[in-house]
Amino acid sequence: MADGNWVSAELRKARLVVRNDQISSEPIEPAAPPNMFGSGGSGGDLDALQQQVMAQVLNDIPSLGDSQGSRASAMRDAAAHENPQKIFDAFTKALSGASTGSATASAARASAQGGRLHKGVALHKGLHKGLHKGLHKGLHKRSGISSPTTSAYGAPSLEWPQILPPWVELGRLYDLRDEFRWHKFDEDGFLDKPRSPEDQYRETLDVLKKQEILRQGKNGWRRARIQQEATNDISAYMTPLGTDVSAPSSETAVLFQMVLWLGNVIGLFYKERFAAQRPHVTNPHIEPYLPVPAFYSYPSNHSFQSYLIAEIFARAVPEHSGILALYRAAGQVALNREYAGLHIRSETKSGQKLARLCAPVMERALEEQILRVRSEWY
Repeated sequence: MADGNWVSAELRKARLVVRNDQISSEPIEPAAPPNMFGSGGSGGDLDALQQQVMAQVLNDIPSLGDSQGSRASAMRDAAAHENPQKIFDAFTKALSGASTGSATASAARASAQGGRLHKGVALHKGLHKGLHKGLHKGLHKRSGISSPTTSAYGAPSLEWPQILPPWVELGRLYDLRDEFRWHKFDEDGFLDKPRSPEDQYRETLDVLKKQEILRQGKNGWRRARIQQEATNDISAYMTPLGTDVSAPSSETAVLFQMVLWLGNVIGLFYKERFAAQRPHVTNPHIEPYLPVPAFYSYPSNHSFQSYLIAEIFARAVPEHSGILALYRAAGQVALNREYAGLHIRSETKSGQKLARLCAPVMERALEEQILRVRSEWY
């Protein structure tokens, strides 16, 4: 092996860890397993972990199991018949679909860890699975781009793979609940409650103005982005970081998908607690540009998850030159939901605030993946 290749191989093996202002290239030590939900290992342990996480989420977000929509109804029916595989599939579709579009869940239980790419993701064959495998070996099955077309963000259109439910990290999130009190931000005075119905109505008048602007022909670019951001596409967050054709197979892309999963649980938890109606209910003159999700409105989950991605990446790679642009992109994603008629301004701001509040607990829950991201950039 040439000296240059040997050095590159050794660097890829190294893990750059920053703790207590000390830098180490020693291999990452596995974190302590969650206390409440077990280690998330293979076989029966993973099954137990999945069942306990799903039970906790259903307890916190009852509307996932009522008749609001087909996904929720399917989960309730599966739970009633005690069919583990159907419960798993329905849970995955309900939670992933609530924020990132449809998710493929069949055969997902074959994985012993969450946060890994689904084997069945259909990606462009032009980029074979060996792409950058020295950096990503053992993590991803395939990577690639969907077509040579241009996305709504001006970059080549990349197809972002779905990850499996990150069961270990979801379990850890619940283990950390009492320590960080992420379920008590409103009671502790950190997160504002929804505004009065009168104030909400006044805010909808601004949504009406945005609705008229969105309809103008020159704003086709915004309409395209709104549609793209309603799916599992994470181009808005990856583009500011300087993406290329290897981006879908990166540790950063996996981290962002994991943030979407965990953030969705917390976001839906607070939506359930506040039970605020959507703007078009408050003001029937609003005509939403997208199908209205079957969940409550406050806080904005797109705002929360977008800013949460920026908060976590800023902690993972604080020296990255694209962080400011990433925050701006998060703000644009959040604002686009107002243009789409799905949120008022106070809901967007509450999502941003919730992201700042949740960043510390997310950093703990996702610490292993954050270390992988650091090793990818440093």
